[in-house]
Amino acid sequence: MTDQKDRGANLAKGNKSVVKELRKVFDNVEKGFQNQETRRHDVSDAWDIYNCVLGPDQIYPGRNRLYAPYVYEAVEARATRFTNQLFPQSDRHIEAVSEDGTIPRAGVSLCEHYVSDTDLRQVIRALIVSGDIEGQMNLYVDWTVGNRRTASRVENAVKTPDGNEVPGEKVEDMVEEDESTGGPRVELLSDVDICVLPAPAASIEDALTSGGVVAILRRWNKRQIKAMIDKGALDKTAAQKVIDDIESYKDDSNTTRDPAKTAYHGAGIKKDGRGSYALVYEIWTELEIDDEYRLCQVFMVGQYKVLMARRNPYWCDQCPLLSAPVNRVFGSFKGQSQVNPVKKIQYFANDVLNEMADSANYTLLPITRRDPAYATSPLILAPGAIWDVPPDKVDFAELPALWQQGADILSELKGEIFQVLSVSPAMVTQGTKKKMNQAEVSQEQQIELLNTSDSTRVVKDEILNPLMSWFMNLDYQFRDKMVTIREYGDMGMKAELERVPPFEMNRKTTYFWIGDDIIRSSQQTQQKIGFMNVLRQLPPQVLSHYELDLEPILLDAVESVYGPRIARHALKDTRALISLDPNQENMLLQIGHYLPVRPMDNPQEHIPAHQASIQQQGDPFGLKTAHLVEHQHAVMMKQMQQAMPQGQPPPAPQGQGQQGQQAQQGQQGPGARPGAMPAPGRPAQNPPGAIHPDQLAASDPRVMPR
Repeated sequence: MTDQKDRGANLAKGNKSVVKELRKVFDNVEKGFQNQETRRHDVSDAWDIYNCVLGPDQIYPGRNRLYAPYVYEAVEARATRFTNQLFPQSDRHIEAVSEDGTIPRAGVSLCEHYVSDTDLRQVIRALIVSGDIEGQMNLYVDWTVGNRRTASRVENAVKTPDGNEVPGEKVEDMVEEDESTGGPRVELLSDVDICVLPAPAASIEDALTSGGVVAILRRWNKRQIKAMIDKGALDKTAAQKVIDDIESYKDDSNTTRDPAKTAYHGAGIKKDGRGSYALVYEIWTELEIDDEYRLCQVFMVGQYKVLMARRNPYWCDQCPLLSAPVNRVFGSFKGQSQVNPVKKIQYFANDVLNEMADSANYTLLPITRRDPAYATSPLILAPGAIWDVPPDKVDFAELPALWQQGADILSELKGEIFQVLSVSPAMVTQGTKKKMNQAEVSQEQQIELLNTSDSTRVVKDEILNPLMSWFMNLDYQFRDKMVTIREYGDMGMKAELERVPPFEMNRKTTYFWIGDDIIRSSQQTQQKIGFMNVLRQLPPQVLSHYELDLEPILLDAVESVYGPRIARHALKDTRALISLDPNQENMLLQIGHYLPVRPMDNPQEHIPAHQASIQQQGDPFGLKTAHLVEHQHAVMMKQMQQAMPQGQPPPAPQGQGQQGQQAQQGQQGPGARPGAMPAPGRPAQNPPGAIHPDQLAASDPRVMPR
């Protein structure tokens, strides 16, 4: 069994064979970055097109310098549509399947918490844009550890000079505490900073297992290098030499030029303000250790200097880089940019737009012709101007309105760009000028749904599903304290009981993304409810070898319709009725999480514990007092039930009539027919003078035409 200290040991320290092998790896990495120089230029041009930056490829050198943002519009439309498809409004994204059939709801809640904590929606949206521009989607996931020094007010007892407390007197004081923070971090990487060898590898795992290399360019300043030293990722002696002479390890060549400059230049920022930095190569490769190959993480800078070479620090023994092409190309790990096929069309559209602008300028300001024999002084064009010339000696030359023909050309070019990038009219925010009937609208929506489903499946299968497994693996390895998830109450405490070793994670429990499935199945919810009525009416002899269990159907339907937050209140797990330790309840109530009283709570144990906590720690949110009152009310209700004669039902709550009494006695009204579907009633006739539905649909895009 290998200790964690062995994973953190520097393999290159005093081992000449490892250093010699790493030099060969470094040479291959540098050649790999040089071989993708053409790709770097193509990606840079694609980002200029997205940022609407005119370049040397424009042919028309006119007076105007305008840009037709058709590629920008198409990429933004795709990113918006795909993000909404992957992240539904119900905030339900994760599902889990275990080999024993149980649903690890605490683990799902914890994973949902990390989705919210990492702001994954914004990261994925930027990833989709980056994938369309560069042709490759790249995410790097790891665990960050930080420290916060928080201050709070406390009341301390007043003491006399001899150290005795003065009874009844308190003084307010301020106390600072160090609070450790940590959690998964998702980093978006540029494709030009990543090199995967061999280039025809099918995946990162395929490249590493075949003796290949995965290299990532890092640009770290002195503060970042020191943070990596404190983290144990860099050797202190070797890294300190880089800090002392950081300028010599900065490389601004074409093969390693920082792609972030294009991003912040497009945002209007001239300098990034990070100062001097060193170009560090983060290399993942398999090295021979004790006669067997192990995945290792290596940090190197120029001149073959090794900052660290260690075994994979992650217990799951996988490379933390998640990379996948938007459209896979045969024989290549990396995909082609979606902008490349329409690059020249975009340049031509820019030229046509500038020609249109110049034509419009000349058309709106015509040429004035006059007879020089009558006047030679300038004719001033102004309101109320007087020209001392005969009227028939001055006329205006009207130039042809060429910009009108250019508008038709631009419309065709925009349509072609949208066609290549698979942007349908349903994905564009504004409606089309053409009025479509119901059949045409349905066809457009069907095409858009198919295109969206095909495009989001790559993000889901290649990025999001592995990312969820990484969240849980990192949580198991690095989280050493209890986490409380506000959205799901005390689910974070239960997550402590459901920890699964990484080598059993994919075998025992599998977490996967279901956000896009929820969007696609929202229209099937009514069919599910209707068919459940059919299942309930099936006689037992029909299911001779099966047993009907409606619990999974109910859970799926309620969570799909109402979302996980409301569903946990509508359908309560009976396992949650088990009593909780009062000290843990006090801790949750102290930080603002309200907990209901559980039926199996022992009031003789809970009430004194809550009263003592209120006296010692106070009640900043008033939740302890409310919880204590609820305990006392539960005790009173229990005493009333015991005092009532046996066989007499408890009184019905106020506000309930005959229906409430029937429901309390277990009686049910007439149920729905098998297969019945909920449907809206017939619309009422509009009052006189109302706008006709056809006219309303023509003026309001939110109204569906008949």
